[in-house]
Amino acid sequence: MEKNVSGIHPSTCRSMKKLGNVYFHPETKCDIIDDFAFEKCSSLKEIIIPNKVNSIGYGCFAICGALSWVIIGKKVEKICDAAFIECDKLNYIDIPDSVKFIGDEVFKITNDYSSNRLVEITGMKNVEELGHSVFMGTAITNIRLGPKLKKIGHT
Repeated sequence: MEKNVSGIHPSTCRSMKKLGNVYFHPETKCDIIDDFAFEKCSSLKEIIIPNKVNSIGYGCFAICGALSWVIIGKKVEKICDAAFIECDKLNYIDIPDSVKFIGDEVFKITNDYSSNRLVEITGMKNVEELGHSVFMGTAITNIRLGPKLKKIGHT
C-alpha cells in the first residue's frame, strides 16, 4: 500500500481471491483497517498491520483460509468482532500491549476438520475486555490474561 493511504475502507479488498500478501509503505498514514476490508481473500497468507493502525474492523480478515502469519501493529487498541474468524491456518498470534478490547468470536473456528488451528497466543497483558467465544474451536491450551481484565463474554 502506498504511503498516502490513510485507511482501508469497508470491503475494499473483499473476496480478492488472488491477493497473497499485503505490505504497507514504512511511512504509511493508514490508521484504520475497516470492516470486512480483506474478508474472503482466500489466498492471503500474511499481513503486517502498520503501527499507526488503532483498530481492526469487524470481520476484517474473516474466512481468509490461507492466512498463517499476522503481525499486529503496536498502536492497535481494538480488535473488533470476528476479525479473524475461520482463519484456520493461523496458528500463532502476538497481541501487542496496546490492545485493550478483543471482540466476540475474533479467532473462532467452526471447521472440526482443521488441523492447523490457533495453538498459541501471547501478549494480552493490557486487555480490559474479552468478548464471548473468542477462542472457540482453536487448539489453545494456555491463555495468560493480564491484571487489567474487567469483562469476559456476556457479563
